[in-house]
Amino acid sequence: MKKFTPFTEFISAIRAQRDAYRWIRDHNHQVWYAYAAAFAIILVSMNYWGMQVLHDWMKVHLNQAALRCLDAAMPEESGFSKWKTEATEVILFSFDAVYWIFMFWLKIKVTKYMIIATVGPLISWVSEQTENEITGIQYAFSWRVWIRDLLRSVAFALMFFIIETGFSIFLFIVIALSWLLIPFAAPVISMLGVIATALVSSLVYGLAVFDPIWERRGMGLGSRLRQAWSLKWKLLGAGLPFHLLMTVPVVSIVLTPIVLPIISSVGAVLSLGKKDLTGNVDQSRD
Repeated sequence: MKKFTPFTEFISAIRAQRDAYRWIRDHNHQVWYAYAAAFAIILVSMNYWGMQVLHDWMKVHLNQAALRCLDAAMPEESGFSKWKTEATEVILFSFDAVYWIFMFWLKIKVTKYMIIATVGPLISWVSEQTENEITGIQYAFSWRVWIRDLLRSVAFALMFFIIETGFSIFLFIVIALSWLLIPFAAPVISMLGVIATALVSSLVYGLAVFDPIWERRGMGLGSRLRQAWSLKWKLLGAGLPFHLLMTVPVVSIVLTPIVLPIISSVGAVLSLGKKDLTGNVDQSRD
């Protein structure tokens, strides 16, 4: 019997996504990408419009807040007023740089979780169709199940968006304090923070593509989370490519929302294999 180590599970999940691309091609399911593209067009349009409105609103109000603080610190009658113009330029430039980084980070987070929330039913359907072709097990279609998948995806995305964002803010505070208090160790702490964020993000997306498989087996939330923890290295391997591609500016908008949900869904099924897939399955799905 083959023994799986954390490393082999991690690598097998990554290889499964490579195999998923070939499986989709060999089974002539390229149309699935078109379905994902339709979701992606709506998603990116909504995300761009909403984030642009948020971007403009926050930038104006933050700049105004910074200028008010500057006016309070350097009133016209003070001896510092002659430096006020130079200070204003420096502060606004710094705000723009920091704000650009913050908005880039926020857009990645929001886009990722909008994908998880809105493409959830498609991920479940692709996963189900793949399992059907591998095992021969047929599932009865139900609008109730489709709506339940959508609501589950939205709740899942919202919950983990709050958790991951809170975790990222905590890491940002820790890194900022490290640069102030222990600057000699700050580079190492910063690198560890980046790695920790990547791990959490990858695990979340890995869970998103494996969860439909376990849901079809009638597993409750607690059981699915325990199963996810037992297969954490496999989830990490399934989610890492998505996390890495989401950090590439153009690819994260044009390619990732179309290709990765399909490949990851198929890859999750392929990584388990037929033996694990033919276990306890709820075919009625009421």
